[in-house]
Amino acid sequence: MGPLACHRGKGGQARPEPGPVRWLRPALWLSLLAALLLSAAGSAQETAARGAARREANLLRVNNRPTVLMWARGLPDAADLDTYLAAGFNTAYLLVADPSDDGLAAAGALASAAEAKGLFVVMAVTPAAVQDSTGAQMSPDPRSDDYAAAVNTLTGKLAKRFGPSDHPKLLGWSVEGVPPNGFPWSDTGFRTYLRDWYGGSIADLNRSWGSDYAAWTDITAGGANDLDSTRPAGVGRARVDLAYYRQQSYADALDLWAKSLRAADPGRLVFASALPDYRSIISVPGSYDGMILNTYPAVAEQDWLTHNVHAVDIARRANQFAAVPTFLVNSSSDANQLANWMNEALLHGATGLALSDWSAVKQSDALQAMVKQTADAIATTHLFPVRPFARFAIFYEPIAGGATRNGRGLYGYLDGLTPTEPTTLFAVTRLGTKYGQMDVLAESSLGQVDLQQYGAIFAPMAFYLTDDAQVALHDFVLRGGALVVDAGVGMYQGDGTINSTPPVLTELLGMRYSELAESDQPSEYGSLGEKGQAAEPGIAVPVGPGEAGLTLDPDVAKFADILGQFLSRPDVRKYLGADFVGENGPGFRVRGLGTGFAVYAPTFLYTNWNSGDPYFDEFHQRILSWRRDVEVIEPEGVWPAVGVAVFSDWSIAVVSPNGNSAIVDAYGAKNQMYQVPLGAMRLGNPQEEQRVELLFPGEPLAVAVPVPIYLRVQDAGALVTASVSRYEAKGIELMVHGNGAEANVSASGVQVNGGDATSVEIEIRTGAYPIARGSLHHVTIQEGPRLRPREMDAMPNPDTGALVIQAAMRAARVTIVPAPESGQ
Repeated sequence: MGPLACHRGKGGQARPEPGPVRWLRPALWLSLLAALLLSAAGSAQETAARGAARREANLLRVNNRPTVLMWARGLPDAADLDTYLAAGFNTAYLLVADPSDDGLAAAGALASAAEAKGLFVVMAVTPAAVQDSTGAQMSPDPRSDDYAAAVNTLTGKLAKRFGPSDHPKLLGWSVEGVPPNGFPWSDTGFRTYLRDWYGGSIADLNRSWGSDYAAWTDITAGGANDLDSTRPAGVGRARVDLAYYRQQSYADALDLWAKSLRAADPGRLVFASALPDYRSIISVPGSYDGMILNTYPAVAEQDWLTHNVHAVDIARRANQFAAVPTFLVNSSSDANQLANWMNEALLHGATGLALSDWSAVKQSDALQAMVKQTADAIATTHLFPVRPFARFAIFYEPIAGGATRNGRGLYGYLDGLTPTEPTTLFAVTRLGTKYGQMDVLAESSLGQVDLQQYGAIFAPMAFYLTDDAQVALHDFVLRGGALVVDAGVGMYQGDGTINSTPPVLTELLGMRYSELAESDQPSEYGSLGEKGQAAEPGIAVPVGPGEAGLTLDPDVAKFADILGQFLSRPDVRKYLGADFVGENGPGFRVRGLGTGFAVYAPTFLYTNWNSGDPYFDEFHQRILSWRRDVEVIEPEGVWPAVGVAVFSDWSIAVVSPNGNSAIVDAYGAKNQMYQVPLGAMRLGNPQEEQRVELLFPGEPLAVAVPVPIYLRVQDAGALVTASVSRYEAKGIELMVHGNGAEANVSASGVQVNGGDATSVEIEIRTGAYPIARGSLHHVTIQEGPRLRPREMDAMPNPDTGALVIQAAMRAARVTIVPAPESGQ
């Protein structure tokens, strides 16, 4: 095929990805039910036109229903189908390894048998299926005409053999034919990439690298590594080019498959599969619908607690892709551990759950029971799959850094460079944070995702930033975001050294300032130091606007000043490593700009700094709290022992693998009530603060769902504790305890006792419980078994259409049902 068909392009601009489904922040909590109804109605015709399955953001819709696909690899034959189905699986994941007519006939027979049992089917094409004219297996090579022809021949044969009329439940294709662990990178391929990138000019390459190559044939991957080994931090443009060659050639091979499958079999889903590490996941091009992950603890990081659940966040890529993690099991696997892995994956937005070995599941009654229990819960609650709505993101480039496994980088294509970065950042955030969970952004995401949904973006080791990416980050800060970057940010567009930045970033980070942060430490530091301690001389902390016409928000200026002084303390900086720019150069910077701020660290921030240092937690708590929606109050800590997530419908979920109860504040809820399983909630005087406090029991996975009920405390300074025990079309049941009630939150549930008489207003808007204009509703307020209930009939407000109940309550059970006369 000659030069790479897809490349970054001369001038440093990234190639455009196909347009994604963008998920924008909902404007109001009050729009929940209307948005859900519109979403369901608006997609029906499109679904019928495109086939049985389609992707919508990170969700998969099958016959227009959001569906969690569940399968186990290695289903051998039709004899196992009844047992497989009884275990709770809804999908057969079948391998295509033999492209002969007999091989395809056997695969087709098993697919037909699975479909006859009601199972969906995903067909996975293995490397062995790609063969040349002699029947020999071919290695993936996007530059080879022969390889492209073999792929096109195979996909055409598959599409013909597995047509929609013969296999209506075949949802899509899984591409295992481009294995990351065996990808054939070579010096020849590297040179071809560089010729394309530098327009055939070796003089341009020499100027970029600071080299003196006489001929292209002199260039090797080893030479690029050697050339940069003496540069600051061992990084220059030569090694970044090497990393991009590895990423791009792998992505191009995947893209070839996706385009071939879509041309041969339009309408079906296409997955990139068997992905064992994070650098491969982030490299999957936008031509795919989703990814099937094999980030086993035995292959990636040894995370047996969550099974490397952050791979789901990396694969979702801010809800641009569907993600299906595969969990490593054997016949002796702990079923409770598997349940925790599945719970964590669902919380993080997985749209499928896969197990590595059907034979192991078949031998274990406990594993089968756990899968069945999970499948039944998903089917009955209709809570999953979901779209996570994160308030912070990690901008992740697979260039340098990260842990290694068997000498191969898990995060970056430059094996072995800075093994703790970005590993440390992903490790502490993988369960979530006190302020919710994370999204992960690729470079292409900066132009495809609404960045204003985030309060903060962390960009560790972001060496390559196009002009468009720099402008996007500048705009993000200007409009109120918090950006954290470290050494080497934009260095490729700078002068190619780790301590250089291009003009847009120089302006954003305030590099042209030389003010010194020499002021008394404010009392806000608390235990972090003694009042009166000065910042270290020579550390520049600019807080002024960068250009005329930009107004710096006073609150941002104050926050930036305090954070800057915190970072510049000698006892903080000693944990962060030496500055790359020398003793007299700019150090840590916190710059307020518009309504946001940027933090720059002239070191690899996570190389020596981790959560073992209290300053690490303090710093991240300040950043993560920016624009927060939720906050975990208990258990305490920035990285709590429970995972909490906000979803696009503003439901809030908690995973508690150890049975810990949790208390979570939701901001901006405007006194809206949640239905909390076995839990309760506290609501304060609306004039004091617009938040609610959710009390979760120690359920392994609990989801609090907002309902169109609003409880307002009328007595100044009062706090009520309430719960929604029933919300359905036939009626509503609430418990309301007045000010002073005691709540005991435990693993078994939330027990509320007592309460003083407190005036409250309950407003109910139409939803699952319908409230039609002019309808009549019977309200019962029962204060205790020995007290006579208060009963009344009520009609909705003719102007608002909402039913409003006002009463003083101590510990009251409130029920609302349609009055007989209403005909509901």
